[in-house]
Amino acid sequence: MRDSVAAIGRPPVADLRRLRDRIEELEEEVRQLRDLLAPSLGFPRDFRLTPIEEKILSAIYARAPAVVAHECIRAAVYPDPDAAPETNVIDVRVSSIRKKLRPYGVEIKNRWGEGLYLDRASAAIIAGLLERGASPP
Repeated sequence: MRDSVAAIGRPPVADLRRLRDRIEELEEEVRQLRDLLAPSLGFPRDFRLTPIEEKILSAIYARAPAVVAHECIRAAVYPDPDAAPETNVIDVRVSSIRKKLRPYGVEIKNRWGEGLYLDRASAAIIAGLLERGASPP
């Protein structure tokens, strides 16, 4: 085995640099894609959202009124798939978000078998609250 490794030899330094540069490019691309999945919107403090709840709401709000698959939400919240909890953890968090946003008239809806979404009216309410900085109704 040692002879086969020796026969292959070490890659040239230029190849290693090129590969490192490519890795850096791909890592930046992944970071940008994660930002697209759940952009940091800075929801008002009045919402009393935890950091994970903010990521979930960001992922749903950023695509409103489209349906966002549970897998996309999990990827936005837990970028490492090995560290992602079961789907029901996201469901529990969504339930908490719903309770916190109910006084504002915002409703996160579920399309069975597809995912979660905000209708246009709820998205418009959030947009207005983001503009004003929110306050309990």
